Amino acid sequence: MDRNRWGPEQVVKAYRGLGQVEQAFRQLKTVSLEIRPVYHRLEQRIRAHVFVCMLAYYLQWHLWKRLRPLWEEDGKGKNRRWSWPVVMDRLR
Repeated sequence: MDRNRWGPEQVVKAYRGLGQVEQAFRQLKTVSLEIRPVYHRLEQRIRAHVFVCMLAYYLQWHLWKRLRPLWEEDGKGKNRRWSWPVVMDRLR
């Protein structure tokens, strides 16, 4: 097989990864991170804005990962004490 071509397994894995990318962009655009579109003209400012957005997403991703055990031990539905809005409110 040509080294520059992916096999079926690699293609499927990459395609499934697109869902994670799309979810990340939804998180950036919605109230979860509350990042609004900012229009820049200078390349340096565009790069800085993208960096800040990706850093915010990484921090959110890391928090989700670290807090997962807390949420798994917490109750279900109305009995749940912890949720993402509660965590963000406490951090504010």
